[in-house]
Amino acid sequence: MGKKNRPRQTTVTCAESHESHTITFHDDGSVTSTGCEDIETQALRYAAMARLSKRQVTTSGCAALVALVQHGIPTFLNQPGPTPDLGAWKNVYVRYETNKLVAAAMDETRRKRDKEFAEAFKAARKALRKTRYRPKWSKADLDEATSFLPNHDMEEGILVAVGEHDHFSVPLQADWLEAVAKAGISVVSGRFVCGIDPDNPRRVFAIGKSKADFFVVQPYELETKPRFRLRRVA
Repeated sequence: MGKKNRPRQTTVTCAESHESHTITFHDDGSVTSTGCEDIETQALRYAAMARLSKRQVTTSGCAALVALVQHGIPTFLNQPGPTPDLGAWKNVYVRYETNKLVAAAMDETRRKRDKEFAEAFKAARKALRKTRYRPKWSKADLDEATSFLPNHDMEEGILVAVGEHDHFSVPLQADWLEAVAKAGISVVSGRFVCGIDPDNPRRVFAIGKSKADFFVVQPYELETKPRFRLRRVA
């Protein structure tokens, strides 16, 4: 008989009683505190306030930590962008950043996100190597200096990189794998296609250069005959 998983526990100083309370995250999904009752309901209240009012969750202690682990971390880590905007969770995160359960929740959220998009990221990396943006870079350099931002809304002007030696943060539209990669249009005219206009399938968003030589997302017309090619939209 295998060993049962130990409940995840941490001890914090509760903001209400100023006493040390042990918080336990049980395998069935429930959470308890040695000094606070109905901690999950209070954590939901904090999460609702953060979502609706955008105000900082300023309290500390049992419920705030539970809210951060269960609601805050998935909220700001799953948003598009290379650097998460902590938003209303900034104060609580700064307070509990070194807590072992917060660190574990961050790692688990990242693993789930990367697993979900693993196939899309693999196809995107392969496609990006076929572009002309950084021809002198090795495969390893390209992979290390590139990140992909899934489920990103497409619009003109999204900054990808300041120059060819900068880190590339490449936005990928929702369903990019099916709509773009598997449709055979991930790279057209040497440009990486990030997404398709939902109102006009002949209009795509690809990485181009701005007047300041920044790499940005730009709109293009997708021409299919006699072959696939992109024409810049004025």
